[in-house]
Amino acid sequence: MLKCKSADDLIYLRFFCVLILLMQEFCVILEEIIEICKTVQDYGKQKEAGNMRKIILMFGIVCVVFITSAGAHMFSEGGDEGQLSADKGQPPIEEPLLALPPITTLPPITTTPSITTLPPVTTTPPITTLPPITTTTPPPLITPKAEVLRGAEYFDNSMFIGDSITTGFSIWRQHIRIDGVTLDNTVIFAAGSYGVFNSLREISKTSIHPLMNGVQTRPEDAIAAYGAERVFLAMGLNDMYTALDSFIHNYTRLLNNIIEKNPDVEIIILPIPPYMEEAQPAPGQNAKIAEYNDALTLLAYEFGITFIDSTAPIRDEGGNLKPEYCGDPLPTGLGCHWKPATYETVLRYIAEHM
Repeated sequence: MLKCKSADDLIYLRFFCVLILLMQEFCVILEEIIEICKTVQDYGKQKEAGNMRKIILMFGIVCVVFITSAGAHMFSEGGDEGQLSADKGQPPIEEPLLALPPITTLPPITTTPSITTLPPVTTTPPITTLPPITTTTPPPLITPKAEVLRGAEYFDNSMFIGDSITTGFSIWRQHIRIDGVTLDNTVIFAAGSYGVFNSLREISKTSIHPLMNGVQTRPEDAIAAYGAERVFLAMGLNDMYTALDSFIHNYTRLLNNIIEKNPDVEIIILPIPPYMEEAQPAPGQNAKIAEYNDALTLLAYEFGITFIDSTAPIRDEGGNLKPEYCGDPLPTGLGCHWKPATYETVLRYIAEHM
């Protein structure tokens, strides 16, 4: 039993009980506030809610300290006054011991971790696989044989442009026959030492363009003047001293000149003819000629025109001119010009393979 020595002690004891009850209610309210703070959904205000909980907790601690200090001070003063009352002979006042309410323990304050905003996920577009590049194969060197064979009439209103070998079509005109028919309606536009490079030169006293009506004429102008429907280009043997790229460059210029002035004419490129094996002016000359002819095949393909390997029937397996087709063998000749029968063989091959 707690004994009160005076009326003032009773008042202090009652006051202390009231404070304890108020503290209990304050703890209940504090619990509810903490629960409300925990349920805050706005992530941007969580930090403020945490600060609010800390302030409330500090306030509660201050209240507890205040109440404890007040109670200690009360009992200290009450003991002194009780001693004084006893000295005066006053009987102590007994009060029943009040049952104190249990103190509610506050739950621990948990700090909500800050939420890190992840960057948006970017989706990489799928890589499209390109189809493989296909290379178009150029036509074969020898044009396949046509189903319908043609005769001398195929060369009517045609023109052969070339060098000294090409002049043989004119020199041996009356001896060249295809199925008994001569080339009476075929124009031969050729000159000795003529070539692709010379065909590009301007007309001068030193140029060697073939003559038309006694006047030097450029190939494209001669084609237009004669009104030829089909042109056979048989040049290149006199250009073997030039590099391959220069030769193809010059040949391209010649084709452009002809097409620009004669857009409707049909152009057929014939190969550079070989030498007899023992008559080659330099070792490997016929191999070099074969290389240049391969380049002419590709050039014709690029221009969309025809290349006919017309010297195929007069070459041996090594790419040399067969002796039986040569009209000027060594030691007196150059070993590259043709017999009249050679022209017939070449013309027949052209007519059959167009």
